[in-house]
Amino acid sequence: MTKAYSVALTAEANAILNAHLLRADGQEDLCFAVWHPSSGASRMTALIHRLILPNAGERSVHGNVSFNPPYLERAVSEANRVGGGVALLHSHPDGRGWQNMSRDDINAEQGNAPACFGATGLPLVGMTLAGDGAWSARFWQRVAPRQYERKDCLSVRVIGDTLAISFYDKLAPRPSFSRAQVRTIASWGREATCRSRPASYRSCRRWQCGRHDCRSARPNRHPARERNRFRPHRGAQPR
Repeated sequence: MTKAYSVALTAEANAILNAHLLRADGQEDLCFAVWHPSSGASRMTALIHRLILPNAGERSVHGNVSFNPPYLERAVSEANRVGGGVALLHSHPDGRGWQNMSRDDINAEQGNAPACFGATGLPLVGMTLAGDGAWSARFWQRVAPRQYERKDCLSVRVIGDTLAISFYDKLAPRPSFSRAQVRTIASWGREATCRSRPASYRSCRRWQCGRHDCRSARPNRHPARERNRFRPHRGAQPR
């Protein structure tokens, strides 16, 4: 089975990263972080553990942004100290939603993937923050000596009092809605309903029928929900 990849971070870390990466002057910025792996049968998740914000002189902001070698060395040293991997995060202030990578983005991440993997034994994780707060992410997996392949993540989850999820629509296409979801759409709106779809919904037809309690979406379903079948409001149509 091919594993899906994802990233998760706390709402507190997300707030700090938004304040740092989305600058008032509209220029791009970057930072490093330490991540720890959480691996299941079908998904590999990078848990963002510790943010490593830049000190003076460690990066250069010039519309785009670049970092100096001592900054990467500090991030690798901190990752080694706590037994984690290295994540490189940067911003696209004018972007909206899941972001594609420019050639410069690819060169910066792929070019530093060998050093990070060699030092920590874990792949480099790259993350991009769009101007609307949406995240995108990827792993740089070693596939052969001196060869590192980009593995795009299915989703990035921000976990706090609420759960915010950014999906990569190429891997998790937006679902079609059924009549059974008319009340959900009326309450949350179409866009919020899209963002709430479970990461494994592609194999979950019951989600598309208004059932959020299926095994693939929520492994530990509550038995009471099985007894209370959702009955769609006849005649209603999604808007």
